[in-house]
Amino acid sequence: MEKKTILVVDNGETIRETLVKILEREGYNVLTAEDGQAAMEVLKENRVNVILSDVCMPRMDGNKLLKLAKSILPDVEVILMTGHGKTEMGLEALRAGAFDFIQKPFTKLALNKTVKQALEKQAMAAEMRFPKSGYGNYWRRLWT
Repeated sequence: MEKKTILVVDNGETIRETLVKILEREGYNVLTAEDGQAAMEVLKENRVNVILSDVCMPRMDGNKLLKLAKSILPDVEVILMTGHGKTEMGLEALRAGAFDFIQKPFTKLALNKTVKQALEKQAMAAEMRFPKSGYGNYWRRLWT
């Protein structure tokens, strides 16, 4: 089975490094970007399964990244995170297509559970689009 790729987007270097360590220990391939603009460049060059992005960042925030990423990669799952979120912010993110909206600080367990659930949703969606017969297996390997 192909290693899943997670793109971590946060302007805090320490946070990025910590998230990379946690996710790599779980067996994921992890890419990083310091803001939404840099993340879009990473997405042009790499196949990403899940984007884990802070909301408040310079140049391009997480909400704009969510909308742009989903417009070019509708199958990517986006998890937004923030240290100063409000209920309205989370609802707006979910309406825009985010898989989840999590508050910092969060536990490793909560992070790993959320990422795993996002990947499971992605796999189920691929299964619905590409059944196991015929060319479905070929397309499923590409997108899951």
